[in-house]
Amino acid sequence: MRMTMDPWSIEPRPDRRGPRSIAVLLFFGAVLLCLAGADALQQGALEDLPAGQVDLTIETPNLNDDVEVTPEQYQAFHDEARESGAYAWRGISLVAGMSLVAVGSIGLYALKPWGPRLSVVGAAVAVVGGSIGGYRFQAAADATMEG
Repeated sequence: MRMTMDPWSIEPRPDRRGPRSIAVLLFFGAVLLCLAGADALQQGALEDLPAGQVDLTIETPNLNDDVEVTPEQYQAFHDEARESGAYAWRGISLVAGMSLVAVGSIGLYALKPWGPRLSVVGAAVAVVGGSIGGYRFQAAADATMEG
């Protein structure tokens, strides 16, 4: 017995599970990056970094035979980065951008058309501000570190 069916007689149904799965992933990713932005703001608020944190941070570059970073150099870098606003640019842009992504992911979960658009705007805010912060970190490193 052979059954023929007209493929055009099947009515398409909208996919509701795919966008909702992406919305959940977007939300959790936004929360994690928002916490990273809050950490950058806290780092920028510190006058002096704790000695244990400095030692842990400079351990990896010091494994390289060519470069030896001292705690004093790293503290000078931190001071220069803080004064240039690198921590503020990175922190504020991540917190603001990822807040927009989180709200947009809620809209995407509700299958609203503004949800993905708001998430894209939030991601753009985070990328632009994070890039400016990264350039300021690079300038601080160039001014205070050798090699």
